[in-house]
Amino acid sequence: MASQFGALLHGQILRTQPLRVQTIPLVHRILQDVKFGEVIGELCADEGDVPVEKVLEAMVHCRQQHSTTVPLYEMQKWFSNTILPNVLGVPSSKINDVRLGRVLERVAPVARVAWVRLISEAHKAYGLDLSLAIYDTSSVYVEGEYEDSELMRFGYSRDSKPNCKQFNLGLDVTGDDGIPLLYHLTPGNTEDSSTVPENLRDLQRLYQSLGAPDSLCVLGDRAMLTANCIHLYDKAGVNFIGSMKACALNDRVLESVPLSELLSHPLEYVAERYQHLPSERREEERYYAVRTEVTISASKDIEGSVELVMPALVVLGSGKQRLDQQHRETLLAKTEARLADIASYLNKSKYRRRIYAEDQVAKAIKRFPAIKGMVTATLSGEEGNLTLTWTRDDEKIEESARLDGRYVIYFRDRSLSSEMVFSRFKSRDMVEKRIDDVKGAGPVVVRPVFLHKDERICGMVFVCMVALLVVSLQELLAKRSLKTRVTGETIHEVFETFAASVQTFADQSQLLFMPTPTDWQRQLLESAGIRLESVVPVTVSGQWIADVGQTPPWGTNDAPQGASHPGRDP
Repeated sequence: MASQFGALLHGQILRTQPLRVQTIPLVHRILQDVKFGEVIGELCADEGDVPVEKVLEAMVHCRQQHSTTVPLYEMQKWFSNTILPNVLGVPSSKINDVRLGRVLERVAPVARVAWVRLISEAHKAYGLDLSLAIYDTSSVYVEGEYEDSELMRFGYSRDSKPNCKQFNLGLDVTGDDGIPLLYHLTPGNTEDSSTVPENLRDLQRLYQSLGAPDSLCVLGDRAMLTANCIHLYDKAGVNFIGSMKACALNDRVLESVPLSELLSHPLEYVAERYQHLPSERREEERYYAVRTEVTISASKDIEGSVELVMPALVVLGSGKQRLDQQHRETLLAKTEARLADIASYLNKSKYRRRIYAEDQVAKAIKRFPAIKGMVTATLSGEEGNLTLTWTRDDEKIEESARLDGRYVIYFRDRSLSSEMVFSRFKSRDMVEKRIDDVKGAGPVVVRPVFLHKDERICGMVFVCMVALLVVSLQELLAKRSLKTRVTGETIHEVFETFAASVQTFADQSQLLFMPTPTDWQRQLLESAGIRLESVVPVTVSGQWIADVGQTPPWGTNDAPQGASHPGRDP
C-alpha cells in the first residue's frame, strides 16, 4: 500500500535501493546520550561546511558496523550505502579521505579532554558501576618504517610480531560491565609497570570529576603490580587488587601456608564456564584460599615510604594445579627430546667437535627457565667418540610441584572478604576482552593501521575508543532490558541484515522504508527510547540526503528532559 501511495504522490518509481540500517539507530541514540556532538562541536569547532562532530560520528559508525577495518579512501562508498546521510544530514560526497584525515588531526590534540567529558556524560545517563577499575596494556603493531614517529618503537610484542614497530595501548574498564573509563597511548618500548603512576593520577582525577573519589579500587594483572606500585597505591590512599610476577616475596608468602591449611578453606566461587557441570565435576575445579599478612619493605624510589604490612590471599586452584603439572611435564619432555636429538647427532658433522656439542647441550638445558635445574646432562668421551647422558632431578621436581596451582593476591582494603577479593580478581579478563575488541577479535578494530602521522593515529584510536564505549553501552542496555548478558558481537550479528530500502521517483523525490524489527531487536531499541517508523518521506534534489536537522527515520524520544529510559539507569 505504501508503494502504491508513493507512486500516486510522486509518479513512476525509477529504482529501489537497499540501505544498511544495522545498529545505526542504537549507536546514534547512545552518542546523543553521551552528548558526543556537543562535546566535539565545542572542542573542535571549525569553519568547514560539514561539522567535525558529524564526520567523526560517521567514522564511529563505520568502525562499529563493519566487520573489517575500512580505510579512509573506501569510507565514502560504505557511507553512501547506509542510512547515515539521512541521519547525519551529510551527503556522501563530503565524506572523502582528505576531509577524514583533516578531522582526525583536528581531534587528536583534544582527545583526552573530550574522552573524560564523554565518560562523565555516560555516567550521568547510564549510572556506571565504578566500584572497580581494571587496568591493562597491550601492543598494536604497524607495518612500515615510521621513522618520524614518536609512538612507533620496537618492543615486546603481544601480537608475536617482534620485527614490526608498535605503539602501546593502556586501558581501564569497569569491573562487571567492562565500560572503558580511560585509555592512553605510549611508545611501543614502554615497560608496563612504568605506566602505573600516570594511570593512577588520571584515574584519581576522573573519579574526582565523577563524584566518586572514594570508590576507586584498581585491579591489574601481574605485570602491573610491583612492590613500588604497592607503595604508590598506599601513599595515594587508593585500594588495589593484583598479583605479582615470580619473585622472592611471592615464594616466601606461598611457602608460609601449608597445603593442608589451604585444603581446609575452600571458596564458594565457581567459574561461570563450570557452573553447568555436575557437583562432583565442579569440585575438581575448586579454589581454596587462606588470608595472611605480608610485609613489604620501604621503597627507595618513593619519598617518605615506610615498611608496609598488608593482607594477602594465598590461593590454590585445582585446575591450575593440573595445568602446572602438565606444563612442567611438557617442558621436561621437550628438553629430553632435544637432548635425544643431540645424542643422535653426536660424532657427525659439526657434532664431532666437543665445544659445539657442549654449546647445543647447554642451550637445550637452559631453553625453558621454568624447569631450571630439573634436568642435568653430561657429555663425555673424546672428540669423534662423544656420548651424552641425562637425568631428571626428582628432588627439584618435587620441590617445584609443592607450589603447583598456587599464587598470591595482594590487596589493601581489609574490609573485603576473601570471597570478594577473589571474585574481583577473577574479573580481570574483562579488560583483556575489551583489548581484544579493539585489536580485531571483536566488533571494533584498530588494525590494520593505514595512517602514517601520529596525530591521525591518535585521532583514529579516539574514534575506536568511542566505538568501544558505544559497544559496551549496547551490552549494558541489553543486560538491563533483556535480563541476560549479550556480547557486542551477538548484537552486531543480530542486526547484520537489518536493512531499509529507498524508492526514487521520476521527480527525484524519495521514500525511505524502514525495516520491521524482530521482538528481540525491538526490545533492545526501545530500551534506548527508539521507535522505528515504517515509511519516512525524504525530499531531495538529485541526491538522497535530508536537510540538516531533519528528524531521523525513527520516532523521537518523548521522555521529558532529564527522565531516564528503560534499561538505562539501574
